[in-house]
Amino acid sequence: MSFSIATFLKPQIASSISTLDRVAYYGVWILTALVWSIHFESQDGFVSFFLVEGLIVLLALAPLAILFLNVSIRPSRMHFECFLPFVLASLWLIATLLAPPFASGSVMIFVLLALLSSSLARPFGRFVWLSSAMPAIVAINVIMHANPSPSSMAMAVLVNLLFVALGLTMGLASPKRLVSEALRREPIENMQQKLAQERYEKNRLKNALISTERDLEFKIRDRTKALQDSNTQLSQQIALRKSVSDALLKSQTRLTQAIEASRLGLFDWEVSTGRFYQSSFHHIYGGKELSSQEVIETVKRVIHPSDYGEVRDTLNQCLNGSLDAYQLQYRVKDEDAWRWIEESGRVVEFDGNGHAARILGTRRDIQAEVQRDEEVRLAKSVFDHTSEGVFVLDAQGRFLSSNPAYSEITGHDPEQLFGQLLLDISATPQKEQVYAQIFTTLDELGLWQGELLEQRLHGDYFPQWTQINAIKDESGQVKYFAGLISDLSDRKAADDKLDYLLNYDSLTKLANRVQFQNQLHRALVRFQNNGLPFALVLMDIDRFKHFNDSFGHKASDAILQSIAERLSSNVQRVDVLARIGGNEFACIVACSPTFEVTRFAKRLFDSLTDKPYQVAGHEVVLSCSIGIALVPEHTESIEALIGCGALAVQKAKYHGGNQIQVFDESLITFSRERLEIEKELRTALSNNELEVYYQPKLDLHKGLITSYEALVRWRHPVRGLISPDEFVAIAEENGLISDLGFYVLNAACEQTKAWQDQGLGELSVSVNLSPRQLLDPALKSVISDSLENTGIEPRYLELELTESALMEDITKVVSRLSDLRELGLKISIDDFGTGYSSLSYLRTLPVDTLKIDREFIENIENSKAQQAIVKAIIVLAGSLDLHVVAEGAENEAQLELLRDLGCDYVQGYYVSRPVDQASMETMLQQQ
Repeated sequence: MSFSIATFLKPQIASSISTLDRVAYYGVWILTALVWSIHFESQDGFVSFFLVEGLIVLLALAPLAILFLNVSIRPSRMHFECFLPFVLASLWLIATLLAPPFASGSVMIFVLLALLSSSLARPFGRFVWLSSAMPAIVAINVIMHANPSPSSMAMAVLVNLLFVALGLTMGLASPKRLVSEALRREPIENMQQKLAQERYEKNRLKNALISTERDLEFKIRDRTKALQDSNTQLSQQIALRKSVSDALLKSQTRLTQAIEASRLGLFDWEVSTGRFYQSSFHHIYGGKELSSQEVIETVKRVIHPSDYGEVRDTLNQCLNGSLDAYQLQYRVKDEDAWRWIEESGRVVEFDGNGHAARILGTRRDIQAEVQRDEEVRLAKSVFDHTSEGVFVLDAQGRFLSSNPAYSEITGHDPEQLFGQLLLDISATPQKEQVYAQIFTTLDELGLWQGELLEQRLHGDYFPQWTQINAIKDESGQVKYFAGLISDLSDRKAADDKLDYLLNYDSLTKLANRVQFQNQLHRALVRFQNNGLPFALVLMDIDRFKHFNDSFGHKASDAILQSIAERLSSNVQRVDVLARIGGNEFACIVACSPTFEVTRFAKRLFDSLTDKPYQVAGHEVVLSCSIGIALVPEHTESIEALIGCGALAVQKAKYHGGNQIQVFDESLITFSRERLEIEKELRTALSNNELEVYYQPKLDLHKGLITSYEALVRWRHPVRGLISPDEFVAIAEENGLISDLGFYVLNAACEQTKAWQDQGLGELSVSVNLSPRQLLDPALKSVISDSLENTGIEPRYLELELTESALMEDITKVVSRLSDLRELGLKISIDDFGTGYSSLSYLRTLPVDTLKIDREFIENIENSKAQQAIVKAIIVLAGSLDLHVVAEGAENEAQLELLRDLGCDYVQGYYVSRPVDQASMETMLQQQ
């Protein structure tokens, strides 16, 4: 039988290795990896070292897993186990090279582990043992040389000898013997002896390993205890330092919060070193640390020029030692405004020359105090100089103070009033019952107001408007009563009411479309759950595209903001107001049994149309169309509700805009009918279906009808006589209004000239002019042609324009009307009082007549407020040399009242309804 070294070194499949040998061998490798991890886990390079050790564990676990899981492996694939010990030993060598220096106590442990692993590799065969032992020997020598000492060197020699001995036991010392052992079986006695020797060596190594492990455990335990003691001391020191740091932080926080709460700015000026330290107070004073030069420059820059001189002189006195403390109040520049600051300082250190070396002080914002003092002074000034009488009572109704106006109105001296009961100085009839009711109302509501008939000290009676408010203390008990009285006989009361009527003020923000949709959904849910009805009010600004095209988007945005502010000031807090489109607004309002949604919508309508808007340096007036839809009367669906409101808005626009419409079922066919009217109106102009009606104006001074207003009517061949409310708006939108207006103008001038020729008097005719006609460049030539063709003198023609039309662009309107007046005709403002009538506009507008709107005449005989307003308008017109026409007179009492108030003309159903040509002619002939 032949034999060679190659045959001897050829790997053999260790199929006869017992389970216990495998478990022992691979278990030692896992234990070795864990011991390495424990010793070197806190050292540098641990990450790469840990990866190598982890790979050792995984490779050692693989055969054990195959063994215990009984995985079937083909014999041809079991060669990997012949090379696995070599791989594990090589990885151990790599880990040794990666590891940092070894402690002296750890060297013995790793030497024992190396010997143990090499010993347990013997059952795998000579090749496997030799391949795994060589890297282990190199690793042990690396460890020994990395820790040079006499003992380690001796141990290295001993270990190398042990490995040689193990090799000799494997039969590596003699090749012949190896060949002989490979060819024949050893006697049983030798095998038993070898086994006994191996068991002895194994037990000896095991005991050495146990002893080493025990020593290592004791060392680890001592080291752990020392580390725990060190950690405990360190933790105590850290806790102590943290406690001190927290205390300092809390103290600093309290100090900072106290400074912030006091709203003070602290400063420390070390004059001797030229350093200035200050707390955060106001950004205008600069940073927290400044130089003296920077402080002087900052003070000069930010302090008001009027206050700077005093501040400079005072600081100089402190610096030269002539003043040891100061307190100043001055103004500083805060963006675009001036803010009052109070600064107090004291010299706390002086140098050898008696000059200030250090100044400490504070700064305080006193803007609120200055404003409050100013408000108190203003309130006192208002209290003393207001034209209304003001008085203050104690809880028992005794006078504490009163203003001069109160003495002027009542004639009572303030000194004599002090301490007297309000009831004692009153002369109103049945004053005991009246004031008992007044104070009862004050107890319940905290407010009473009403009209009393009082007597002045010198004897004459006068109507007095009285308002008393109960002022309560923190506990809710009445402490004072504050009263306000006005002399209603003074015409100024009417001027104030007119001023209130013509001017509004507001500031707010609106919800967006998303919020509106949410609120609409919530309102519908509240209705479904609690049965709470609500209304949707939609508002669309008429002809807004005209303003957008004329003034641009920026100016239009300003208009929309002003609209939002006005609407917000006229809704309750519980209502929902939103902008849902470019020029569309909507309001959701709850409907109680007593709530009138039309009155609410009228209030919103007035807020939008009464007052002009500032646009690019011009003043313009807007009109709006409002539609109302109700839940549940009209629908219980959100989409349907919005649709109903939109149809109502369309109806309002159809009737000319600038009005309010409530949804009804007839609006469903509204669009179709509107198209039919538009088509038929074009035909009516050519078929002479239009007629002119006349409504007389009674001259209250002469008692005669001297003028009348021309009104258009449409006599439809099928529908009969149609009111202008149904077709004028369509004509305005479709460009037919000019043809319609010129037709009425020619017919009215021609008929007036005919009646004048009949000897019926010097009659004047008024013709309405639409906003579109006013903007028509050909208007002047058309009017001039009508006057020339009919032969009527221009002074007998009056053009009526609504107040809102006049105010859309006041500059252009003034220019256009001045141009028209050159023809000799007259101009009248219709519906006066419903729009915005500024005194300055009336002075600059070339107008001759004011027509008071019918809403001020209706029920005027029973309303002193309306009487005061009408009287104010009449007086205002008289001061501007304008005539006044009151429209809407319905009875004799209104007629006589208007005559007493000084009105010039009256127009209304009491004088006559609009009549056709024949009836008007008969009326003129009869007078």
